[in-house]
Amino acid sequence: MMPRMDGWEATRRIKGDERTKDSTVIAVSAHAQTDEQQNARQVGCDDLIPKPYDLEQLADLVRQRLAAH
Repeated sequence: MMPRMDGWEATRRIKGDERTKDSTVIAVSAHAQTDEQQNARQVGCDDLIPKPYDLEQLADLVRQRLAAH
């Protein structure tokens, strides 16, 4: 939970800004059911990892995304 906006709105703004639109966004959510996965994709998230998550899983995903750029 963020104080002024939720993560979906933050992602919309990141992806909607010409300067940051190509940034990779990985959502980490305790609510990672199918509808949350759809929400994540709709707002521009590149991946969604459910909580609790394995730190090594997150690190692997970050490494994969960095290697792709």
